[in-house]
Amino acid sequence: MDIKNKNPIGLRTRYLMAIDLVCIVISIVLSFIIRIEALYDIWPYLKKYWTLFILAPLVRIPVYYLFHLYKRIWRYASTSELASIALSGVIGSAIIAIINFVLLPILNIPHCISGSVVTLEGILSTIFLGCSRFLLRLLQERIPPDEVPDSLFLTQNRRRILIIGAGNAGAMISRMMKSYPSVQESRIIGFIDDDPSKLSMHIHGVPVLGTRDAIPALVKKHHINEAIIAMPSADPDSIDDIYHICSTISLPVRTLPSIYDLLAGSMTFDQLRQLRTIDDMGYQISKPHEKRPIKLTSLMITGGAGFIGSNFVHFMLREHPDYRIVVFDKLTYAGNLDNLQGLKGKYGDRYVFVKGDICEYSKVADVIQHYKIDSIVNFAAESHVDRSLMNPESFLNTNIYGTYSLLRAARHFRVKRFHQVSTDEVYGQVTRGSFSEEDPLETRSPYSATKAGADLLVHAYRTSFGIPVTITRGSNNIGPYQYPEKVVPLFILNALEDQILPVYGDGLYVRDYQYVIDHCRGIDLVLHTGESGEIYNLGAGNEVAAIDLAKMILHYLKKPESLIQLVADRPGQDRRYSLNCMKIKTLGWTPKWTFEKGLEDTINWYLNNEWWWRKLKNAEYWKFYDTQYKERLSKK
Repeated sequence: MDIKNKNPIGLRTRYLMAIDLVCIVISIVLSFIIRIEALYDIWPYLKKYWTLFILAPLVRIPVYYLFHLYKRIWRYASTSELASIALSGVIGSAIIAIINFVLLPILNIPHCISGSVVTLEGILSTIFLGCSRFLLRLLQERIPPDEVPDSLFLTQNRRRILIIGAGNAGAMISRMMKSYPSVQESRIIGFIDDDPSKLSMHIHGVPVLGTRDAIPALVKKHHINEAIIAMPSADPDSIDDIYHICSTISLPVRTLPSIYDLLAGSMTFDQLRQLRTIDDMGYQISKPHEKRPIKLTSLMITGGAGFIGSNFVHFMLREHPDYRIVVFDKLTYAGNLDNLQGLKGKYGDRYVFVKGDICEYSKVADVIQHYKIDSIVNFAAESHVDRSLMNPESFLNTNIYGTYSLLRAARHFRVKRFHQVSTDEVYGQVTRGSFSEEDPLETRSPYSATKAGADLLVHAYRTSFGIPVTITRGSNNIGPYQYPEKVVPLFILNALEDQILPVYGDGLYVRDYQYVIDHCRGIDLVLHTGESGEIYNLGAGNEVAAIDLAKMILHYLKKPESLIQLVADRPGQDRRYSLNCMKIKTLGWTPKWTFEKGLEDTINWYLNNEWWWRKLKNAEYWKFYDTQYKERLSKK
């Protein structure tokens, strides 16, 4: 620690004391002027009552010091500071009066005999004290005039913000944004408040535009591109209602935590980490028309025989007729050549399959060199949470070391793009709100921990070696070719065979489900137009509890809900996932499939493709199923 900082009377304190000393002297002189009502006749009085010039500073400065008036940051001054100023003035005046009218006469020392002068001095000194402190606050805030034309904020991608809540928290945010140069590229356009008495009023020069029902119209009228909920004492239902309104118009929204949660210590880390510092809100992303898509010709799709990977291969061959797609897959239990059936005959040399392990660098390098690969999309991963609890080692090997092997090759052969397909599980659980890309990672299973490790490794290779990388973090997928052990096909196939649908815990664990083709569309868009080094969330906003998912599948298949059985929870189960996907939407992506339509098509696919899934329910499958559910299902 710096020794100077230990000094109780620092430079700033001495400056304030000097200001106060000058104010006290001026107060005494003005008191005599007001009392005598003549400026030119006061000199004899000042000479006669010289003791007051000594007494007042000797009393007031220590009193101010005892009231900590030299230890306050006045730019954050409030009514409590004003009360301290008033009380210190009264106490100082009382002490001066006692010394002047009682002690000094006893000691036979000259004193001021005018009670009105002593009273006036106390009043003026207190006024000057308050004025000097709040003048410091005004000078330090440096609130600039609104001299920037509003049109500039429409033409230069500046953030136009709507504050929801015209109270103390809203005023604080407004003041901070006007005070700090780092956020001068943002502008608060207006406030929203449901109190009708506040409508058309102004806070720091910013108007209260309307109630929450007017948000959609105001966003359109004023070109708002972000909202901040500044209602720390609001009830959860009000916050959720505002979130719903903003989500219907795709308006990014931030929120402050409940002040009661913070004081009581009940605010969870998951809730608290949704906050943003005022200079970190929003992001600047190029619009699609401002950036030419990367031109690719030969793509290596690792894990391309798996569920999402195989759907992506079908999608890319169909959407990009001039691309060659090289699928590189180890064909573990979840990798299935049936997922790629017919592609060779349909697309010829544009489709190539190579069996290989991403952990084998030499094999990876050979494929990249032979097929002149210019981009890598990495789907290859061990991906089942339950399996990661049984055998974490295989997840470490594939998800982290395998990613390292691919990055090493990408660096050596200087590919145009390396895209890492990740998961929303790296964020951990969130009880309210949604995760954005800037949120810290809090993994809760070996699977999510290894995926987070791979994400960080990808980012590190971009920073250290300049590899052009992008990352997408997707929510749960539904659709064709998903291995039967995953929850949706598990429920579908068990229901078809009138077997129990095992639902973990209380069944209220929430996941966001998107149709796999929407996920493929998002990856394709980021691969070609995403900014290098950026992360993009990919989810459809279809939050469904596990027990509701089971009921919907049973209802569609006309099976009884009695097939549902709640079973013992698995360790580290995340309560809820939710993604804020505004960042990828700025690239032009929106989901095309509703959850209901996606689930219906998924169920029908399994109904129509028994040949595909029947062979997968083999001895290995049933061994895993019994390990995972047999004991749980036996405990009713």
